[in-house]
Amino acid sequence: MHLKCATISPHPTSIAPAPCPAPPCSYPGGSTPEAAHGTHQSAVKVRTQLYGPPDLPQLGHTRMKVTAVEDGLIYIQTRDAGGRLEVLGNRIQDRMKTAPQQKPYTWKSVMGCALMGTDRLWYRAQVLEVLRELVKVRYVDYGSVESIPMAHVYPMLLCEEIPQLCIPCHLHAVIPVGRGWQKDTVALLKMMLLKRSVDVQVLEIPADPRGVLTVEILLDGLSLSRILCHHQHVTMDKKLLSQKVHTSAPCLPFQDHWDISTEGLSVPQAPPLGPFTYASLPPDVSHFRVKVVHTLTPDQMYVWPLVGSMEADGDHLDQMLSGVNANLDQLALLSDFPHEGVCLAEYRDGCYYRAKLMKFSSMDPIMLMVQHVDFGSYDTLPLSKLRQMPAELLRFPVRALKVKAAGFLPPRSRPVGNVLSYAPQWSIEAVRHMTRSLHSQVTASVVSREPELTVLLYDESEELMHLSLLATGLAEPDDGPSIPHSPSSSSTTTPNPELENPRRDQS
Repeated sequence: MHLKCATISPHPTSIAPAPCPAPPCSYPGGSTPEAAHGTHQSAVKVRTQLYGPPDLPQLGHTRMKVTAVEDGLIYIQTRDAGGRLEVLGNRIQDRMKTAPQQKPYTWKSVMGCALMGTDRLWYRAQVLEVLRELVKVRYVDYGSVESIPMAHVYPMLLCEEIPQLCIPCHLHAVIPVGRGWQKDTVALLKMMLLKRSVDVQVLEIPADPRGVLTVEILLDGLSLSRILCHHQHVTMDKKLLSQKVHTSAPCLPFQDHWDISTEGLSVPQAPPLGPFTYASLPPDVSHFRVKVVHTLTPDQMYVWPLVGSMEADGDHLDQMLSGVNANLDQLALLSDFPHEGVCLAEYRDGCYYRAKLMKFSSMDPIMLMVQHVDFGSYDTLPLSKLRQMPAELLRFPVRALKVKAAGFLPPRSRPVGNVLSYAPQWSIEAVRHMTRSLHSQVTASVVSREPELTVLLYDESEELMHLSLLATGLAEPDDGPSIPHSPSSSSTTTPNPELENPRRDQS
C-alpha cells in the first residue's frame, strides 16, 4: 500500500515516527504563533475531497468497538477496521517525518484534511467549520469532533485510498427527552460505551454509504435503548418498534477467533467429591465441654464439641490428616473449581486441612476464597496452596459447630474506636477480650436449638464468660430469661441439621 499525499514544501522541523493512538481528547484553544499566517500573502486556493465512505457491515449481529459518541451519534469500528487503523497510523507517521510549510488557505473548498495532534502525531480529518483562527474537524477514523488551531490543520489527504474507518450509527426507535440529546445523556453514553467492544445488531443500512446505520446495541445482553429508557433519558417510538426489522441470534464474542481442540481430553473417571456432611449435637446432650476454634463476634463462634462420637471422629480425622500432610507431594493440584467444591487448603499453621471453594477473589493473580470447614474461618489463597482431597476424608462430618453465646448483647451506643467491618455493633476490643477468655477450658450449656444453636459459656471456675465483658462496658446484659450462674441442664429439642454459613471475619 502506497501513501498518497498532496505535495507541499516541507518544514525543517523533524517529527519522530510513533504508533498511532486514539486522537487527543482536548486541544489548546486560541491561536498560536504558528497561526500567524503572512498578512501580505494572498490566500492559496486549494480543494480537497472527502475521504472515502466506510465499508458498511451486513445486517445482523456483530462485535464492534465504540470510538466516539457525539450528540446522539455513536461511532463504531469493525474488528477489521481496528486492525487496519494500526497499520494506517504507522504508515502515516513513517511518511510524515516533517511538517509541511503552512500558508494562508481558502478553506471553503476544503473537505478532507490532515492535522497534527497535541501528541505530535498525524491524523486524518474532515473540515466541518472554520471559526476565525480555529477549524472544527471530525477525526474520520474515530468520529470525535474538536476545534483545532488553524496552524495545525493542512488541506491535504493522507492515504486517500483507504476509506474512513469508523461508522456513524444511531439507536433504533429512540427519542431523546427534551428538544435534543442532553449533556447528561451523552455523558452516560460515553461512560458506558467508549473504547468498549459491544454486540451491535445492524437493523438498517442507509442507501448513502456515508449515511447513518440504524442499530441496536447490547451490553452484556442488555439493550442500551432499554437502559436509557429506564433512566428516563429517552422514550421509545412505538410506531417504529412495531415495524418488522432484521433480527438474528446474537453473536458470541470473538467466536471466529476460537481454535478449540478436544484432543487429549477424556471423560472424568470418577464424579467430583462432595459435599461435606454436617453433624448436629445429639438431642440428649445439653452440657458439654468445647474448644473454641474461631471467633466471629463476641457472641458468635465456631467450636469443637468434646463429646461422644463427635470427639472421637475429630481424633480420627486428625490422625488421617497427619498422614496426608506427611505425604503432601503425592497430592495433585486442583483441576476443577466448582462452587463449594471440596479440597485441602493450607491453614495458618502451614498444614493442610479440609476446605470448600467459595469464589474466585481475583484473576490476576488467580486467588480463591475458601472456608476451612473444620475451623469455620475464611482465607484467600493462590492455586499453589490448594490440593485435591483424598476421598476417605469425606466420610467425617464437618467438625466445627457454629454457636451463639447467650446472656449479653452489643452496647446500645456505637462503640468508641475500631469496630468490626462486618458487624459494626461490636468493637475489635470486645472481640480480643472474648478471644483471650476463650483460651481456657470452656463448658457450654444449651439454651435453645432453634433457630440456631444457642449456649451459655462457662469458664473452668463455672463462671459465665461474658461477665467480664459486662464489667468493662464492652457489652450489655440481655434482658431475656433468667440466666443460671453455673452450668445446668437445659431442655432438649430436635437439632437443626443445617448450619448457617458465617460472613468473613477478623479472628
